[in-house]
Amino acid sequence: MPIPPSKTPTALGIETVPDGKIRDYIDDRLRNDTPEEYVRQNIERRIVKELKYPRERIEIDMWLVRWYREFRGGDLRLFHHHQRFQDVGASRAFRLNADQSVRVKIFGDFSLNLEYDLRFNTEPAPGRKELDQAFIFGVAYEIER
Repeated sequence: MPIPPSKTPTALGIETVPDGKIRDYIDDRLRNDTPEEYVRQNIERRIVKELKYPRERIEIDMWLVRWYREFRGGDLRLFHHHQRFQDVGASRAFRLNADQSVRVKIFGDFSLNLEYDLRFNTEPAPGRKELDQAFIFGVAYEIER
């Protein structure tokens, strides 16, 4: 039985996504459906749904996502920043840098900082690893401008 013209996806305002594409969760643009993009979309979705972070406060560049959230009047801060770089001259090679941080105010402008940094390179230089990770613990001092 054919679908009546008033009930087609187009008539209902439903748009289909072409094969090989994925719709960006934040800015609603079509992106290439790659494993890396799938991971990026899952990160975006979790930031909005699980951390209740407003979509309009997330900056999306083709390979950049940044967000920042304060709790308890600024005494607790969460940060996330990840960026992808396409290597020039290598069609599928890229680098991904991701930094996550939790900062807790301890006294005045002093805070404890716990950070996890990740660097991934699909085609590292000879003698280098694909993945580099760092856990950083320190004390921060905030200077107001």
